[in-house]
Amino acid sequence: MTPQWPHNSFTKRFHLDFPLLLAPMAGFTTPELVSSISCAGGLGSLGAAHMSPKELRSAIEALRLKTHKPFIVNLYAASPTAASEQSIKAQVALNPYRKKLGLPGRFECLRPAYTFEDQLDVLIEEKIPIFSFSLGCISKSQRQRLEKAGIAVFGTATQLKEVKHLNQLRVDAIILQGEEAGGPRSTFLTPCREGLVSLLDLIPQAKEVSSLPLIAAGGIIHAKQIAAALILGADAVQMGTAFAICAESGAPACFKEAFKKYMAKPTVLTEAYNGRLSRVIQTDFLKTLEKLPNAGFPDQIHILSDLQTKCLSLPSIDFTPLFAGEGFSQASDRSALEIFYDLAQCTSLIFKELRQTKSS
Repeated sequence: MTPQWPHNSFTKRFHLDFPLLLAPMAGFTTPELVSSISCAGGLGSLGAAHMSPKELRSAIEALRLKTHKPFIVNLYAASPTAASEQSIKAQVALNPYRKKLGLPGRFECLRPAYTFEDQLDVLIEEKIPIFSFSLGCISKSQRQRLEKAGIAVFGTATQLKEVKHLNQLRVDAIILQGEEAGGPRSTFLTPCREGLVSLLDLIPQAKEVSSLPLIAAGGIIHAKQIAAALILGADAVQMGTAFAICAESGAPACFKEAFKKYMAKPTVLTEAYNGRLSRVIQTDFLKTLEKLPNAGFPDQIHILSDLQTKCLSLPSIDFTPLFAGEGFSQASDRSALEIFYDLAQCTSLIFKELRQTKSS
């Protein structure tokens, strides 16, 4: 690590040059993107929530071919409820849109054949370096299985009571998801709207009750925000939106184009795309989608899948969420390495100036 950056136990344990983590961003974090961040001295994270066990194993193998550095694999730990009549109602309500797109009608809610436990089995068999979970919480027995396999575990919290819960679970680090964060909310002890706490408030609150390493996440996209989070007490910073449309991102081309097109728009919180409160860029089609019945999480993801796939082939972002944190207008389409090293250098200069000011 460069002398300008703060040293801490987290960076030493995981052999990081910089306390910068890539957010998982399920579907967008390719092995190329993840390995770029890890090789640059940060910590890359693979968003594997929507991967089958076979796809997950292949992605891990691809990652290990690209880097010998530590990396994270992230899964959603939410427990799905039984399919309800609302799920069927939401599915059928989309059939007029399917007809317009030349798709067959659907009258039942189909879920993947694999479970979270199946995915977790792969990670344990592969003995990945680090596992992170979000949108829920793992059990004590699952924590013990991961610990026995020698896998470090990061949990995600959005409020103080969740920080305390993860403390008791003895995770290795806590990711603090501020309300500014893009994508789905990771609240797991209360309704999601009760977990909308600003990162500015959440970091010092968590610092008061936990001695575990804290990773700040939520709308962080430039060097001043990185420095501020570390000064407030975070041990590291996790960024997703900053890399959402970078060259190595797995986001479809039309997603990247729309991301730029809507940069003057605000971000909003909605359940329309996945049945769970999520921060997205406000688009013209979102208002239409919000008027339709919602199947709830995770069924809303599955009932939109065929429509998303078809629209992206047109190409169109209808039915596809533009997940983004606040400040997304500063996101860049440069390579991940360019973005990473630019952030690292600018943050280093900030800390250097702070030290010079303090000593003068």
